[in-house]
Amino acid sequence: MRLLRIASFALASAMILGCSKDITGTTSDVPALAFVRYVHAMPDTGEVDVHLMDAVENLNFADPSTGYIPYRTVSTYTGINAGARHFRVFTNMQSTDINVVSQVIFDTTLTLAANTYYTILHTGLARAGATPHQHFVLITDTKPTVPANQVAIRAFVAATGVGPVDVYKTRDTVSATALPSSPSFSSVAFGAPTTYATFAPDSLVLRVFNSGTTAPTLSKILAPVGAAQQPLLDPVAGTRVGGTALTAFIFPAGVAGSPNKGVTAVSVVYGVDVRPPRQ
Repeated sequence: MRLLRIASFALASAMILGCSKDITGTTSDVPALAFVRYVHAMPDTGEVDVHLMDAVENLNFADPSTGYIPYRTVSTYTGINAGARHFRVFTNMQSTDINVVSQVIFDTTLTLAANTYYTILHTGLARAGATPHQHFVLITDTKPTVPANQVAIRAFVAATGVGPVDVYKTRDTVSATALPSSPSFSSVAFGAPTTYATFAPDSLVLRVFNSGTTAPTLSKILAPVGAAQQPLLDPVAGTRVGGTALTAFIFPAGVAGSPNKGVTAVSVVYGVDVRPPRQ
């Protein structure tokens, strides 16, 4: 019996070695990626979906808890193949009706460079005849180098209907808190982000006012504070964690009679531009 086992093992080994000569491996290069995030800044338009039409590729623009993209969404960056990419935006409206979710409201091709970060700002008004009409604004994001003892932030008016505005930095949302002597960002108008300003890590609220005034307050929303690195957990970007960079996107109220009619005031949504490094 022992001899039989040895013979069987030798035969199996020979078969494996013989087959190994026919096994060939293949390697593929990692594709050159561009990194994109999507900002839904159409105040008259409800939830949408965004898809790439030229190739099947994952786009992480939607809210993971719902699967759709509502007004005032600022997605995280997603890596996709660089080059000329065909985007199409569909209505969603939280519907399961094929006649609703198959409606294309925007169709365009963007040329994206490898190893470059972009914000795709979808702004304007989608309703027929409304101006400015909806369009994509492709913004190249040059990521700042943020020291470990600093936080960087910039402001960006994402759509017409608000601005120009002055933006002041305070530590909390208490109305009685005194404003600094001058705004952190002055006369911010629709069209382009400001330069970055840096601060020591701390709680941070950007208070928004019509330019040249300090009343009424249009918006005062606490920025994400983040979390320090812990054992087995990376640091989370926020204003209390050095090395973070954020963009404060300023959105107007929703258009009356539209799916966004419930958005009754100017609001600020903070997007993460740079995450703090691991220590």
